[in-house]
Parts: sequence; C-alpha cells; structure tokens
Amino acid sequence: MKNLSIVLYFAGLIIAIVSAAHYTDTMTTKDIMLSPSFLIGMVMSIGGLIWWRSQIKTVQSDLLLEESEDSPHILITSITKELHDLVAKMQSYEREDWLNHLMRIQDEFIIRFNDQRHQLLNTMNAEEGSELMIKFSYGERMLNRAYSCSADGHHDEGLHLAPTALKSFEECLIILKK
Repeated sequence: MKNLSIVLYFAGLIIAIVSAAHYTDTMTTKDIMLSPSFLIGMVMSIGGLIWWRSQIKTVQSDLLLEESEDSPHILITSITKELHDLVAKMQSYEREDWLNHLMRIQDEFIIRFNDQRHQLLNTMNAEEGSELMIKFSYGERMLNRAYSCSADGHHDEGLHLAPTALKSFEECLIILKK
C-alpha cells in the first residue's frame, strides 16, 4: 500500500507538469491551473502525499506500541522500577554496590532509551516531547550526579540525589500516560 501512495503522488505530479507544459503562451496561469488535467494531477499528488504520510505515522505508532524490551515506554517504566528498588534499599548499600547499581541502570536502560527516543518523539507533539525530554534529561543528570558524588567520596550526598531522579522519571511516566 505504501508503494501505491508513492506512485499516486508522483503520477499526479507528472500529470500536472505535463498538462501545464502543453498549454500555449497565450493562456494565463489561472487558465492552466483551472484546466481539468492539471486539477486532476494536483488532486492525485496531494491525495497521494497525505496517504503516504499517514502510512508513515501509522508505522511509527505501531512501533511505539510494540511491547518489546527496547520500546521507550518499557524502558522508562524499567528505569522507574529500578530506581524504586534502589531508593527503598539505598541506606543498606555499600558505596561500591551503589555505584555498580547506578552504572547498571545507566547501561541497561538509559543508553537504550536514548537510542530509541526518536520513536517516541515522532508520535508526540512538540510540547509533550520537549517536556518529556526535559524531565528525562533532568533525571539522567541527577543519576550522573549521584554517581559522581559517591565516586568522589561524598556517598551520603549521592544517596540523597536518587529520590530526585526517581521523581523526574515518574513525571516522565505521567507525561506518557496523557
């Protein structure tokens, strides 16, 4: 079906161009644009373009709704779940275990989300997409700061940044549910 919409688009363009080229110099632009063959070509090309674009949006939406482990929604949900567990047990973590857990969240979820975020942003309007990315970036930044503080010997300060990151990722989930 995608190929048919592309063919319709280009066939309409060709018909419109050829019909416009066949008219003489004595005809006005208005006469050319109101000729039946030109109008048919333009309607075909506009219809083909709309059909083509709607198929692309449908494919993008279907990719987003797939429940694969790399879908952006599943990754944000996984980050939030991991951070809930991390925050619940944060006082019992030794410094090395804490750093390893933060690094695992970064490697397994954050980097994969960053690779897949275009799928999500293609299905959102600009305002929602920018709000989501601001919240996500802030949460990611707080996790990086928690790691840096703990790695530099300020483990207590690093522990206090994890709930802030968790709140930011929870806000991402709220945005996705809209």
